[in-house]
Amino acid sequence: MIRSGAADDVIAWGGNGKLYRYDGTVFNGCATMQEPKAPAPVATGFTPGAGSQILALNGGKILLQGRNNTAGFLQVFDAATLAPVGGSVSLGGLATAAILDVGTTQYVIAGYPTNITDGKTAGQVLLFKIGAGGLDTAPALTLNDAQPEGNQSFGRAVAAMPYHGTNLIAVAADNEIFVYFRASLTDGSQLYGETRQGR
Repeated sequence: MIRSGAADDVIAWGGNGKLYRYDGTVFNGCATMQEPKAPAPVATGFTPGAGSQILALNGGKILLQGRNNTAGFLQVFDAATLAPVGGSVSLGGLATAAILDVGTTQYVIAGYPTNITDGKTAGQVLLFKIGAGGLDTAPALTLNDAQPEGNQSFGRAVAAMPYHGTNLIAVAADNEIFVYFRASLTDGSQLYGETRQGR
């Protein structure tokens, strides 16, 4: 759903890889097949499979998180024009994604549960910064279990979890959950400080 004046429009990502925008009245039931609104449908260059998502961003933008049998896809698009914003990140093994708000900056938390870590198929989570020009293609942070195990599926699900007024990174693995109560980016700068409040 995307705000359009006093109502909402619906953005859909078709099995043919195209983005469509429909009037929100499609939820009222249709006697005939609804045609997309302007702008015309836009080819995204990726055919989404089950588990793909459209995530809302600040500033009238959306993030497509696509997965299929062979590839993964992250790309920012303008919700009004359906035009792509910046480049895409196309890494295989993408399972899920969530948006993390840190102050006025947004990141995408992307889970890759079949990535190789220390020679094991344990999984990783990559954090990509979202800016005015779209998605940074180099990860701002890479997370994995400090003692990875084979078939651990670290990153099978991810979330931004509110805690003491800060959004934290939460990661699900095969039979455990990891919550990062403080986090620093790859460049050494602090993403967010210690959030646990002791007595």
